[in-house]
Amino acid sequence: MPAFHGPALANYLTTMEDITLSYLEKWESMGSFTWFGELKQLTFEIASTLLMGQNSLCERQIHQHYYLTSAQTDKRRSE
Repeated sequence: MPAFHGPALANYLTTMEDITLSYLEKWESMGSFTWFGELKQLTFEIASTLLMGQNSLCERQIHQHYYLTSAQTDKRRSE
């Protein structure tokens, strides 16, 4: 099925909603947190699940670690 058509899009909304609700529950229990970091994690989890098909928490955490590490390295290089 094509990635950005009909049934695939309907599944995207459900997946995005499920992930977002899990983050809302996490944030509620945390009480205080940094919005930028948390929203970056939420966005990465949604993208990796929808675009790369990563459903396992371990896969997402590994890729998120490499993404965040490379983003920090790039930022230091540009300074």
